[in-house]
Amino acid sequence: MEVRERTDNFWKVFSVILLIVMVGLVGVIVWQGTASRPAFYEGRPTNAKSSLASLAPSLKPGGDLGRYWVSDLADGALPYVVNIQTKQKAQQQPKVSAQGSGDQQQEMMRRMQQMLPFDMPDQDQGQQFDMQPQQQMPEDATGVGSGFVVREDGYIVTNAHVVDGADEYTVTFPDGKKMPAKLVGKDEFEDIAVLKIEAKDKLPVARLGDSDTTRIGEPVIAIGSPIGFSATVTAGIVSANNRSISDMRGLDDSDSGAEDIRKPQHYLQTDAAINRGNSGGPLINSDGEVIGVNQAIARKDMVNPYTGDWIPIEGIGFAIPIDEVKNSIQQIVEHGSVKYPGISASIQDVKTYLDQYKGTDLKLDVKNGVYVVKVMIGGPADKAGIKAGDVILNIDGKKAETANDFIKMLNEHKVGDRVTLRVARQGGKQQDDVSVVLEALDLSKRQ
Repeated sequence: MEVRERTDNFWKVFSVILLIVMVGLVGVIVWQGTASRPAFYEGRPTNAKSSLASLAPSLKPGGDLGRYWVSDLADGALPYVVNIQTKQKAQQQPKVSAQGSGDQQQEMMRRMQQMLPFDMPDQDQGQQFDMQPQQQMPEDATGVGSGFVVREDGYIVTNAHVVDGADEYTVTFPDGKKMPAKLVGKDEFEDIAVLKIEAKDKLPVARLGDSDTTRIGEPVIAIGSPIGFSATVTAGIVSANNRSISDMRGLDDSDSGAEDIRKPQHYLQTDAAINRGNSGGPLINSDGEVIGVNQAIARKDMVNPYTGDWIPIEGIGFAIPIDEVKNSIQQIVEHGSVKYPGISASIQDVKTYLDQYKGTDLKLDVKNGVYVVKVMIGGPADKAGIKAGDVILNIDGKKAETANDFIKMLNEHKVGDRVTLRVARQGGKQQDDVSVVLEALDLSKRQ
């Protein structure tokens, strides 16, 4: 009897110990599984969102933007981003389509077959395109772009090239609401225009940031209407924050206007997708501020030197820094146009000038500055005695090492301001201080 009781107690103790060991093993296994779970594992979807206030504009190393940082930015920005549809009324004279030769018709058919996503009916089945001359009524030309609201009473910023030549403008908000707009004015040099809609209620507006403090690598989003798809959000980074106008040369099918120093002198480059229709939309930083106006893409494909094949360019878009156009926007809103202070002279970098005449007998002692190529008769420079061949070294004591520097400093002044220019003459042997009263440039005479 005593032996049986001892045996029963033994098994009871053994069972308790075994249970404790098993529970411990299970706990260790669960702990190891949790510790080894990958950091990117999200499990089941949750409704958690990051706080917009936690988005650091300087993006400190190790900072956490949160899983929904793009969503947060989009939620805050979409209400003030609009789709802009333009219409140019056609002339009333009907146009006649010309009949092409047989070879031209076959070539046209071949090209159409390549473009269409389906097979065209065979001609031997009796289905052909009518290539006979016919009267065609002119159609209205339409366009699409993007913009963003900058004032609660309905002022909207976009690119000048979005509205060029148009007679009618229709603004569509993300909620589908359409409103007619009128053109307040535009600055073709900076490629900026302002539209106005008559809003009954206060509109959500964009906060304009400081593009001069933009850092390479910081995240951004672009919002617009690529190929007409309204309220499209794309994300990327600032790939470069100081692309010069000379860098833009040859990136598209048109002349970049490198000689036109009144165009934007610096661009933000981004890999956030920008396509046709994005023009005029905002480029937004992680603080929810507009730091650029989307303007252009690199669309001229490259040729592979080894195979001769065309290589498409992707992920290279450009935005006008908002700091470059704030003054233009303000002037258009207040006056309907933009006046540029200037000295009415054609200028270029001294370095560029020296490179052009390298190997000649040209002698110029100064190596930096702004070379005066031509002076407009009766303009401020002419009145002040500045002549072609002079070199402008500084303006009000601030060095002007390039034409871009000089233009930027001029734009800090207003029409009617008096400035002092240090001018080198006779190849740099003589230097004089010249007082010049800035006048409004005649933009109609730009080349």
